[in-house]
Amino acid sequence: MRKIFADQASMRRTLRIGDLLGYFIAVLAAVLVVPGYMPVALRTVVEMYLPFALVWMVVAPFAGLFRVSIALQPRQLWLVAMLTIIGTPLGAWLVEVWIGTSIEPVFVIVLTILATLIIVGWRYAFILLGSDSQDNRLS
Repeated sequence: MRKIFADQASMRRTLRIGDLLGYFIAVLAAVLVVPGYMPVALRTVVEMYLPFALVWMVVAPFAGLFRVSIALQPRQLWLVAMLTIIGTPLGAWLVEVWIGTSIEPVFVIVLTILATLIIVGWRYAFILLGSDSQDNRLS
C-alpha cells in the first residue's frame, strides 16, 4: 500500500491541522446558517473561531486525541464526539468573554452539532488514511 504519512510526527501535525480546520468550517457554517449572524466580516468569524480552537487545543491533548495510537482506533471516536460536545459550549463562553457579546443558545447548539459531525467525520477519514499507511502497528 501507498504510504501517506512519513512518520508519527507528521500524523500528529495532520491531526491538529485537520481538527482546527474542521472547527473553522463549523464556525463558518454556523454563522451562515443561524439567523442574525450574517452578514459578518471574516474578521468576526476568526474572532469567534479562535476561542473554540484554543479550547480544543487545550482539551484534546489531555484526552490523548493527538496520540497516533489512540487516533487510529475507530472505537475512540466516541471520545472525539464527547469532547467536541463538551468543548463547544466552553468555547462559546470564551467567545462571550473575548468579544464581549452574548451568543444565542441556538448558535451554540448548531455549532456543537456541526463541529461534532465535521470533526468526527474528519477523524474517521484520518483513521482510514492512517491505517493504510501504518498498518496499525503504531505504539
